Amino acid sequence: MRAVTTRLRHAMDDGRMGPRLVTVPMDWSAAGDAATEIVRTAGFLPVRPSSSSTDPSFVKAIAHRHVAVMVTGPGEPVVAAALVKQLARVSPRGHLVLLFADATGERRARASPHTRAAPPGCRAADDDVRLARLVAERQHDRAEAWLAALRVEADLLGRRLRDNTQRIAVWCRLWQRQPEAAVAACHRIRHAGSRRRLAAVIGRVIPGAPTMFLLSDVPVLLQSMADADDDLCALRAAASWTMAHAPARAVAFVGGDDGQVAAGVGWGSGGPSVGDRLLAVRAASPEQHARGPHTLTIAPVRQAGTRIGSVLVLGAPELAGSVHEAAATLALLCGAALRTRLDQLAAGTRSRTSLPEIVGDSPAMAAVREAVARAAATPFAVLVEGESGTGKELIARALHRLSPRRDRRFVAVNCAALSEELIEAELFGHSRGAFTGAVAPRTGLFEDAHGGTLFLDEVAELSPRAQAKLLRALQEREVRRVGENQARPIDVRVVAATNRPLAEACAAGQFRDDLRFRLAVIRLPLPALRERAEDIAPIARAFWSRTMREVEKRAVIGADALARLARHHWPGNVRELQNVVAGLALVAPARGRVSARHVEVVLDAAGAGPRMPPMSLERARRACERQMVAAALARHAGRRTAAARELGLTRQGLAKIIRRLQLDETAA
Repeated sequence: MRAVTTRLRHAMDDGRMGPRLVTVPMDWSAAGDAATEIVRTAGFLPVRPSSSSTDPSFVKAIAHRHVAVMVTGPGEPVVAAALVKQLARVSPRGHLVLLFADATGERRARASPHTRAAPPGCRAADDDVRLARLVAERQHDRAEAWLAALRVEADLLGRRLRDNTQRIAVWCRLWQRQPEAAVAACHRIRHAGSRRRLAAVIGRVIPGAPTMFLLSDVPVLLQSMADADDDLCALRAAASWTMAHAPARAVAFVGGDDGQVAAGVGWGSGGPSVGDRLLAVRAASPEQHARGPHTLTIAPVRQAGTRIGSVLVLGAPELAGSVHEAAATLALLCGAALRTRLDQLAAGTRSRTSLPEIVGDSPAMAAVREAVARAAATPFAVLVEGESGTGKELIARALHRLSPRRDRRFVAVNCAALSEELIEAELFGHSRGAFTGAVAPRTGLFEDAHGGTLFLDEVAELSPRAQAKLLRALQEREVRRVGENQARPIDVRVVAATNRPLAEACAAGQFRDDLRFRLAVIRLPLPALRERAEDIAPIARAFWSRTMREVEKRAVIGADALARLARHHWPGNVRELQNVVAGLALVAPARGRVSARHVEVVLDAAGAGPRMPPMSLERARRACERQMVAAALARHAGRRTAAARELGLTRQGLAKIIRRLQLDETAA
């Protein structure tokens, strides 16, 4: 009872106009007498709702008093709601409505989804009209009393106050120069668009008013970022949230050092202008700049006290407050995702610079370059898996060149070319007289590669006996020459390659599982050329430039020739492409242009028909889409509008397909 007494005294001491609802968590039989005595002592007139309570003569008789309406049983909340509205019409005095536990059951039933209906349209409209008239006539006391009565009615009947009523309440608070109350009323509006528009109005009418109108939408942002597959998707989800809730026209995240775009939505293929990115690099605090009919908002992103980048939000000037708030929210919540994304872009740039021999800008090759750069810094064995002609030895040499062993030897051996009798002597060496023809001692490949890298190509072709010998050498880090009993320590990093998965060979009983585990500490799968059709044109250009220097010609390869190359399936992968480019160099004029006709001649001469490897229907459909889109882009030199016209798509439709197929991961 002490808590009830305290609650009643606080309500009675409140100087606001209109009725106030006080919930009493006790039955009328237990607390009714005490509550009646408290309110009577404070000068309130206790009234029990009944059929005669809403009689105009009774309301007029008690309107000059402070009334305490005691709601104690079923049916009384409806009568009490009508009574407080009639009291608010007559006088703006402060009244109390005590809702006892006896009546809360009916209140909960009214608040259920089946009965939570808004009041009848005409009556609700009349209530809003009266509130608007009082606000327009600047009768602030009566307007506040009427608004309080509407809120008490909604609470008693288990309803929410209508958005239209909340809008009028915002204007009422603006007239009274009460920014905090206006913001609170704005937060109660359920419709996001109305809430944003009123937020902009409050910011213009009362500069410096507290905002945070997006606070109720922040959980949506956090959930969308948590559901994202990676950090790039998380940043794009955050940008999309800003465009939907601020609202904004475009959003971008840029790095703090060079202004590199980490992610963006709504800017088109170009992204933010160079000037805007320079402003973002220099911005030390939030700032806004006019950009034609829009306003550019820049908010620095900090992590661990260090500025790592900025958020750029382009929006309408009349919504500058909401846009500024959205930019500040993103800067606060997206720091970790932006840091990880910038690190990924930096690693990709480093790998592209340090591995110029690995040509291709597809996401698959970008992942390969990053994996090579990471694996090169470790001392572990590496297994490179890929079809013939995908460049496995090129990857092995890149691993050696970037590793701390770069100053030592790189020794390569094709295991499939060694016979059963010679493979042990080739790998481990032999002493003089170990077998017929061994006229002098000889070091093996393991000893030759001491301190460096040993590349075992086609390692799956080793015989079971050779596999056992190799496993022992890897385990013990020592070799024993054929014909000797003395073991020699070795320090060799092994890079193995195979054109078929070792897991399948182990399942077929053709390769030892324990040896596979020793070789595949780090596994690098290489994609086939047909799976990255967008890389065919840059690889062909690289081969073409090299071949032209060798044959001393100055011919150029045309876009139609590159498109024809992109449509080929390339069962021989990069090696086949290199041979076809060499054939084109032979039939090419000394000065001129190589067209698709020349490509057809070379492919027909090589017997390279349009063969399709076995694959699932979904994978074949995706491969076909990638080839068609990549070929169209190559024919039109990357111009998306022309490529979309050829493919029968809109430019936006082509952009969606490019993102789905991951043909251009860096497009903002």
